[in-house]
Amino acid sequence: MKEKPLIFEFCGGFGNQIFQYLASKYIAKNNKKQIIFNSYEKYRKFDIKRITKEEIIFSENSHNVYSLNDISTKIISKYDLLKKERFLDLFINFGFLNRIEEHQIKILKPNSNPLKYLLEIIKKLKSKQSLKITGFWQNPSLYSYEIKKYYKYFKNTKNILPDFIVPNNYIAIHIRRGDYISNQQIYNYYFSRFSPISFINTALNLIPSDFENLPIFIVTDDPKWVNHWKDQIIKNKKRELKIFNSLDPIFDWSILRYSKLNICANSTFSITASFLNEENINSKIRAIIPQWISIEESAINKGWLSFPGFIEI
Repeated sequence: MKEKPLIFEFCGGFGNQIFQYLASKYIAKNNKKQIIFNSYEKYRKFDIKRITKEEIIFSENSHNVYSLNDISTKIISKYDLLKKERFLDLFINFGFLNRIEEHQIKILKPNSNPLKYLLEIIKKLKSKQSLKITGFWQNPSLYSYEIKKYYKYFKNTKNILPDFIVPNNYIAIHIRRGDYISNQQIYNYYFSRFSPISFINTALNLIPSDFENLPIFIVTDDPKWVNHWKDQIIKNKKRELKIFNSLDPIFDWSILRYSKLNICANSTFSITASFLNEENINSKIRAIIPQWISIEESAINKGWLSFPGFIEI
């Protein structure tokens, strides 16, 4: 019988799609099963296809007879670790598992890296079993030490940058506001604890002196707000300063990707651009990340500081 593939499901925005793609490549490097891709978010633009060297073709195969659903996950989670794993083994051995979600893995093994535990589950599957895999997989710590090997999967996008932008010779700042200010509850929570102006000024004051005269390019989804506050953000009036909001995610992401230093927003968009940057791979400081990543996890918990030259303030 022909071996059935693993089906990675894309969801979320561009940064999340990159994390999902990297997770699939990590699994592929450590397992012989074929991997195909799918999506259940038909309204999304899957711009990941524009930057990968391989052609990503979405499968229409969406069968889902049995799954490790939330009810069975909660039942398993009431047992100790040994019994949880034995219960899951039975689920796999009887062919009842053909879908697993990242949040279910976090319930089953809360203190592990979900991607590592996913690999353990995959290795237990029989060849005739297919498995749909859903999640964001935003913790890159398992492959951060060999990230150079993953660069080969992505196209060089320097050719889309304007002529006046010299790679590895500028500072990029990502300011994310749009989806935070669209929800009043999120707005009240995040911006009551975090000031992007203070964070950016602190980051600029922290960087070494050899960065002082580099131009600054700001990528933002709220250029009106940035224009209003830019004099407070960039107090050195001699610096070259440009604001970008091209509405093309690949263009904006590439500006972040090829900078000498990234001052990141709380976003996978700027984090992925930072660690897929080959231009500054040997720099002592490559990216500065804000502390307020999420309610539950810090940048350290998410593995976002596992790359050399990444710091959190």
